[in-house]
Amino acid sequence: MADNTVPRNAQGQTYEEWLSQKVDNSRGSSYDIKLDEFVYGMDVARGIRGIHSSDLGLIVNHVTKPLAPAITDSTQSAVSKYGVISQGVSYGARTISIPVTLMAKSNEEYQKRIHQIAAALISTDSNDDVSIVFGDEPDVQYYGSFTSLPDFQFISNGTYEATSTLTFTLHDPRGFITVQ
Repeated sequence: MADNTVPRNAQGQTYEEWLSQKVDNSRGSSYDIKLDEFVYGMDVARGIRGIHSSDLGLIVNHVTKPLAPAITDSTQSAVSKYGVISQGVSYGARTISIPVTLMAKSNEEYQKRIHQIAAALISTDSNDDVSIVFGDEPDVQYYGSFTSLPDFQFISNGTYEATSTLTFTLHDPRGFITVQ
């Protein structure tokens, strides 16, 4: 009889089973990725190349990945007690802020790239998390989705170079694997 208390994904796998499958499928993979880019939606096991940020005209600036997810400490004050009573901690999602620069030579190219970025990074056909790999960590795949694609801000007048910060959220705080 199966244990119904263990959470399972749509395929009926526990987190550990899913993680083991992802690691097994990724073994022996080599990623063709530059230091200043990311690859979104790559699945080596199924032969999906993914979308390189450089294909969208984006240069990825320094990305700082959080050490841990957001942690909320729950406490309660108690009468006649010095301090508080701890009721444990809860872990939220990890978010990665990705500062990018869009390089364009004309308004037409800028508008074209903006539409390409929105079409490529907004995932509407699936509720599953999608992988992202960064050039400074080519052996790690993070799983989540883009939760913020703010408008680009032009760097200076008369040019079509603009910056923005994309937000990628890992819904499971352990939502990454190291390719072995």
